[in-house]
Amino acid sequence: MAGNQFVKNILARTYGANNNFFDFSDGKVKAVFQADYYKEALKTYNQMYLEGLINPEQYTYKEDQKKGIYASQDLAAYNGYYWDLLSGMNIFDKVIYKTIDYPMPEGRTSDQMKIHDDYYGIGNTGVFVTKDTKYPDRCIKYITYMMGLDGQLLQRYGKEGVTWEKDEQGRPKSTELKTQVEKEDFAKLQREYGVYNYNFSWFTS
Repeated sequence: MAGNQFVKNILARTYGANNNFFDFSDGKVKAVFQADYYKEALKTYNQMYLEGLINPEQYTYKEDQKKGIYASQDLAAYNGYYWDLLSGMNIFDKVIYKTIDYPMPEGRTSDQMKIHDDYYGIGNTGVFVTKDTKYPDRCIKYITYMMGLDGQLLQRYGKEGVTWEKDEQGRPKSTELKTQVEKEDFAKLQREYGVYNYNFSWFTS
């Protein structure tokens, strides 16, 4: 199994964690890795490693080495971004995939098991409008657009009709151009076509 932060997050979830970076129990604030449930999750992760369930070399792999493992399907389980796995197996544009509900463990609900709580953790980035800006209204308008449906589609999928189009259910579907460029040069896909362009530039003047 390919072990990473995703696996640890899932394990921590089973021991009582949520998606916060801090624990707020008992009226005190402490880093989540100091909480007892996180320590128990790390013990389980370590036990999986000792039993050979976690690949001990995974953190030293280069990108081509990881793709080689994906392509050979030499793994029992994978936890991560599905597009990384499909791309590594060279079947990204050949397979029709769908999301299925995983059976809940006894005594657990989907709300307890979900990994993301709408990102109400503090994260490591933020958007700010300085008090000295000459155009606060324009800043707010820009941020509002980028956080809205059109802005989100533009950041993730690029321009409609170029890198994506709507399928029969109205959902974004990659065009042949987008699929081809993504195979050849992911950086070009971001830089020239604006796909997965989450690091967009903010106002500089």
